[in-house]
Amino acid sequence: MAFSMKRFLLQKSVGALQASTTARQMGSSLITANMRSAAPGEAAAARACVTDSMGVYKKGLEENVISPAVGLMTYKVNLNLPWVVLGGASMVMLVQTWYGTQDNPYQPVFEESFITKCDPEALVEFYEAEELLHIIAVHPFFFDLFMGQVDFDTAEMTEETALLPTMEAEGTAGVEAEVHLNVKKLGMEVSFEIIKQEEEIDGEEVMTHFCRHERFIDWIPILNEMGKKILLWDQTWKFEFDRLESGEYKVTHKCTKYAGPFFVRMIVWLHQKYVIWACEKYINETDFGKEDADMDEQQVIIGNIPVHIAREWTGIGTMQQRKDAIAMNENFDFWASAPINNMTETMKVFDEEKRPVEFWRMDAVNRRVPGYRKLIKAPPVEKEESEEDSEE
Repeated sequence: MAFSMKRFLLQKSVGALQASTTARQMGSSLITANMRSAAPGEAAAARACVTDSMGVYKKGLEENVISPAVGLMTYKVNLNLPWVVLGGASMVMLVQTWYGTQDNPYQPVFEESFITKCDPEALVEFYEAEELLHIIAVHPFFFDLFMGQVDFDTAEMTEETALLPTMEAEGTAGVEAEVHLNVKKLGMEVSFEIIKQEEEIDGEEVMTHFCRHERFIDWIPILNEMGKKILLWDQTWKFEFDRLESGEYKVTHKCTKYAGPFFVRMIVWLHQKYVIWACEKYINETDFGKEDADMDEQQVIIGNIPVHIAREWTGIGTMQQRKDAIAMNENFDFWASAPINNMTETMKVFDEEKRPVEFWRMDAVNRRVPGYRKLIKAPPVEKEESEEDSEE
């Protein structure tokens, strides 16, 4: 058998490689076994160390932060009554200075706005008439209580008797345009003026600015009737809207001046937040300003906006459901009176004059599960091709 040095060296190197690989595997297995045997003890020691550290931090937090704070809050101080009264009066005066009387033209007491696409004439009618007072009164009971005691002052206002600061209202017609009234038995005195500005746009006169400038003065009731006027609070408001470049209108409620207690000012602020919210809901989410609007229904809505919103949200007695019910009743009356012997002519008249019954709306109206009616959507309607598209 022939001897090959090359094959001998190759066998030696392969044998050495196998031996070293086997040794490494045995070493790694021994190390892994040792780590596994030592892992429970080390893990337990690590957990104990973490627990001790958390205990130290908790103890430090309790001793250095929580206990001193509790001790400070529960520390008893013996004070004489005059010092207590003086401290309380100082706090009240400080809060009154910050949040009480304010007359700063650069920092209104209240200012909120919203955008609408409604007809400006409808907005003017809303803000210059009693509709705004319906929302301010919140509920019909308070509106009737307020309007039942109104006594209009027929005397012409002069510089001495005028209540509105005309310098803060742009476009005012002066004291002669001020309307003054008293609310008997409630101690309220009200003055307001209406400001309108129009500009010619594209050859038409367009309303660009409207403002209801109004001042409310509240005196102590009964004493006011006796001629003794003691002021409770005084506030001046501007309910206005301006035309934007897009053709939309920005409606703004702004309180320019307030004089009175700070807690009454907070109540006024919350009330006016409701007023502008209700105005936006009524103007943007109802049939406001539409020619075919049901005015009786609109009066019901404006009398109690929260009830209307609750109905729309729950899907019970919504505006669309009432419209559908009326339309279905009209359709039912139409079919009931239609002649049976001439159905072709009846269908022609129905297509021209009556709206077809939409059965998906009938299902929505007839459901009795609160909260689900508003989720029912109209089925998709295929778009019919117009004559121009067919010609193309």
